[in-house]
Amino acid sequence: MSIFHPESPVMTALSRFFDMVILNILCFIGCLPVITTGASFTALYTVTMQIARNDDTYLVKAFLKAFKDNLKSSTITFFIMTAAGIVLYVDIGAIPLLPEGIQDFVKIVLYLVTGIYIMTLCYIFPYIARFSDTVFKSIKNSFLIGIYNLHYSLPIVLLPVVCITATLWNVEMFVYGCALWCVIGTVVLAMIQSLFLSRVFAKYEKTEE
Repeated sequence: MSIFHPESPVMTALSRFFDMVILNILCFIGCLPVITTGASFTALYTVTMQIARNDDTYLVKAFLKAFKDNLKSSTITFFIMTAAGIVLYVDIGAIPLLPEGIQDFVKIVLYLVTGIYIMTLCYIFPYIARFSDTVFKSIKNSFLIGIYNLHYSLPIVLLPVVCITATLWNVEMFVYGCALWCVIGTVVLAMIQSLFLSRVFAKYEKTEE
């Protein structure tokens, strides 16, 4: 079979690569208004989890449908999580203003809360993509699922933390990192996470049924 045949491994790999680039661009465009960032990531995880489960899907159509269907709940969730993140950031920044005797204790507590926050953030939009719940129930269940599945939560959380840290390492890494995130990096990260997320959510899907 010629490598230029539509069903050859090379052409199949190229087709999948361009599909991922298109999906990444769709996600990036969806995030541009900022307030729709939650809906964009929910739509992204809807598609990547379908791919992880080997479901046949039309990427653009599936993304746009998920974006529209989850716009309200994802946007409200995005504002809540953003507000919580800002409060945590301000609280951590205020630690040096506290009496020295309690600074270490408060620092430990806030770092622990920050870890829980990041874990919940990594689960919340994939959860909305997979289940139909109220906003606060989605946040609560994302937290509980993350706690109950720590062996999966570790890679799900560490992957974006390591990638974002590497991007912010220095100016050169930031420039190249931003270019990579905008072209294909975001969807590749979501795809890897979705391999774990699909396994985690599978048992809860059976329970729901």
